[in-house]
Amino acid sequence: MLDLLPLAARNVMRNKRRTAITLSGVLLGVAATVFLGGFAGGFIQLLTALVSEGRMGAIQVHKKGYLDEDLDPLKMDLPQDAAFISRLKGVPGVTAVSPRITFEAMLSNGSEGTVVYVTAMDPALEALVCPRRWDAVEGGRFIPDRPEDVLVGRVLLAGLGAQAGSPLLITASMATGATNALDVRVLRSLGNTDILQSKRRMEMTLEYAQTLLAMQGRVTEYALAMDEDADLDKVAALVKTAVGPDHDVHTWPELASDLADVFRLIAFIMSLVVLMLALLVLSGVANTMLMAVHERTREIGTMMAMGMKRRRVMLSIVLEAGVLGVMGGVLGAILGYILVQLVHATGFPLKPPGSDVDNYLRPLPSVLFAIISAVGCAVGAVLAALYPARRAARLTPVEALRND
Repeated sequence: MLDLLPLAARNVMRNKRRTAITLSGVLLGVAATVFLGGFAGGFIQLLTALVSEGRMGAIQVHKKGYLDEDLDPLKMDLPQDAAFISRLKGVPGVTAVSPRITFEAMLSNGSEGTVVYVTAMDPALEALVCPRRWDAVEGGRFIPDRPEDVLVGRVLLAGLGAQAGSPLLITASMATGATNALDVRVLRSLGNTDILQSKRRMEMTLEYAQTLLAMQGRVTEYALAMDEDADLDKVAALVKTAVGPDHDVHTWPELASDLADVFRLIAFIMSLVVLMLALLVLSGVANTMLMAVHERTREIGTMMAMGMKRRRVMLSIVLEAGVLGVMGGVLGAILGYILVQLVHATGFPLKPPGSDVDNYLRPLPSVLFAIISAVGCAVGAVLAALYPARRAARLTPVEALRND
C-alpha cells in the first residue's frame, strides 16, 4: 500500500484548480466544525456558570426529605450552627458556605398582592458562594441599608406599581401554621441572570426572614461553593460523608434538571449542523474522485492491461481521497482551533435566553475535539471515495481503453 502513496499524491496535484477547490471546502468544513464545537462548549459553560454561580451554588445541603413535595419545607429546617458550617468548610474542595431560608410568601402594596418566592441569605456570605447572583442588579451587589431592605423582581414591581424606595408588606406562614407580616422596603429591582429563574423572586436578609418566620437560629439549606478545578461529584460525596445520613446533598445539575434539556437541545442542534457540514464536505470529495476516475479511465485501463490488479486500482483511488482528507482535515482542524483560541481570548457579548444581563461567551478550545474532527474528515473522505474507487476497479481493460 505504501508504494501507492507517491502515486496518490501526484494524482492529487494533477488538477490543481479542482484540488484547491475541494481542499478549500474540506478545510473550511472542518474549521467550522471545530469552531462550532468550541462555541457549543462555551455556551454550555456560560449557562453552567450562570446557574451554579448565579443562584444555586455548586452543592446544596438540606435535611433529609426536604425536597419531598408532601412535606412543609419550613418544618425541614436545620440549625444555623457554627460547628456545622466549619465541618462543611473543612471538606476538601469546598471554599465557601452560605446559610439560606427559601419560602413562599405574599407581597402586597396595601391594595393588591401576589405570591413571591423568597430567598433569604447573608449577603456577604452569599457573594462568596454565588458571585454572579446580582449581575442583573444595579451595582451588582446586595448591600441593605436597613434590615427590611429587599430586592424584588422587575415584573413583580411593575405589577404592584412599586419602585426603589417603595414600602411593601410581606406575609408568610410560619412552621407553626400561624401567619406573620412585616414591612419591607424595595432597595432595588431584581433581574434574571439565567433561563430558569422565576420572575416572581424576592431576596431579603436572613436575619429579617428569621424574624418573619420565627426561625431564629434556623435555616432550610446550606449552599456551597467549590474550587474551580475540583470534581463536583467527588466533592459532593465528601460532603455527604461529612454531614451524615440525616442530610441530603445535591449538586446543582440534580437540582436544575431542566437545564439538561437545554444541553440536549444544544447537542442536537450541534449534531445536525455537523452532519450537514460533513455531507457537504464528503459530497465534494466523492464528486472530485468521480471526475478523476472519469478523466483517467484510459489510464486506468492501461495500468490494468499491464497487470495492475483491481484491488490496487481501487486502493490507489481511496488513497488519493485519503490524502485530500488528511490535508484538509489537519489544516482545517488547526485553523478552527486557532480561531477558537482567538475568540476565547476576547469573547463576545451574548445575552442568553431569559437573562436580563449581557454576558461574554468564550468558546472552549479543545485539542481532542480538533483531533477527532481531523481524523473523522480523513475517514469520511476514504468512505466517500469507495464508490468511485469500486467503479474504477470494475472496469475491464478493453472498456477502459475504448473510453474517449
